[in-house]
Order: sequence, then structure tokens, then C-alpha cells
Amino acid sequence: MCPLGKIPSLQLGSPNSKNTQIIGESHAAAYYLSDDQLKGGVDDEVLRAQVLQWINISEADLIPLIYNTVFPILGLTKSSGEEEEKINSEKLFDLLKKLNKHLGTGFWW
Repeated sequence: MCPLGKIPSLQLGSPNSKNTQIIGESHAAAYYLSDDQLKGGVDDEVLRAQVLQWINISEADLIPLIYNTVFPILGLTKSSGEEEEKINSEKLFDLLKKLNKHLGTGFWW
């Protein structure tokens, strides 16, 4: 089981094996399953770190902004007020512009 009891988790090895390993966060599992090119290449530690940087930005910043901006519009959560929604929307679009600019600098698949 994942250390925090979360699902999804990736189980490596047989369920009854003493060597079974669990990766419990979806971003960590995706990173584990990706090939070297998606991780930034074999020989470039800076690119590999930048891949992890964007994974962390998506987890810590992008997903909460999407949750706080889009979900109230869809009626999935309560609105936090017009002013806060405007601020979140501006932050979301700013972050998406930065991500789009970064993704436009290279070949990522």
C-alpha cells in the first residue's frame, strides 16, 4: 500500500514478494514509467531537474489553481467570491502562459 494510503499507486513486483515496491503518487509513478527522453535525457542532469521542476509546479501550483478557478465555474465546488476567483484566474492564466512558453522551446515526445 502507498505510504499515505492514496490511490492510484503503482505496485512493482508480486504482491506476495518481500521485494514488492510501491510508488504511491501519480506524478512519481508517471516519472518512473517514462523513458529517458521524457525525463530530460540520460546525460543532462539540468534537463532532468527541470522536468521534476515542472512536475512539482503542476502539483503545487497548477492543480490547485485549476481546482479553485474551474471547479466553481462548473458548479463542482462553492465559489470563494468574485474577487478571489478573478485573482485565481489571473494566476492560472499567467502560469499557463509560462508553461506554454516553456513547452514551445523544445521537442517533448
